[in-house]
Amino acid sequence: RAGEARRCEGAGGTRNHEDADLPRRASVTVLAGRGAIRTALTALTTLTALLALTACSAGAVRVTPPLPAGAVEAKCARLGDFLPSKLEKLSSRVVAPKSPLTHAWGSPPVILRCGVGRPAGYDPKSSQLAAVDDVSWFEQYNSRVVTWTALRPGADVALTVPTSYQDDGAFLVDLAGPLKQALP
Repeated sequence: RAGEARRCEGAGGTRNHEDADLPRRASVTVLAGRGAIRTALTALTTLTALLALTACSAGAVRVTPPLPAGAVEAKCARLGDFLPSKLEKLSSRVVAPKSPLTHAWGSPPVILRCGVGRPAGYDPKSSQLAAVDDVSWFEQYNSRVVTWTALRPGADVALTVPTSYQDDGAFLVDLAGPLKQALP
């Protein structure tokens, strides 16, 4: 009976592992050899890195950063610490060139630029002005995008939203908190 217990049912011979379901064969490491595995792992790591670089460069959103004065730039750089990784359901995107003054979400991208000047045509009594959670936004509309400019003490922030997004007001709600924290 001890001999029968060691025998495998069907073709395949005897087993040498305490678990009768595992076959008696050399491990993958021994079959492939350590050099082959090391080469395969190096190739896999290189391929993964190349794919990541390709995905990042191909997926990067090109945004020209504003050129604010030093004090404004420092305030805007602080805003990046408070921005959400998701704007509604839109995930954060890589921005090129990399700058603490710019951020993007989604595809097509919703683009934030901090340190912009007051928008042309701004009037504090304009019907284009809206208050959302105690943040004043000035709206400028054209056929492709709506640009909302948050008017903050020391640094204005422009949010450019493609017109393909139906409810851009929700973005303003999501950004009100971070704007009030970083640019009080």
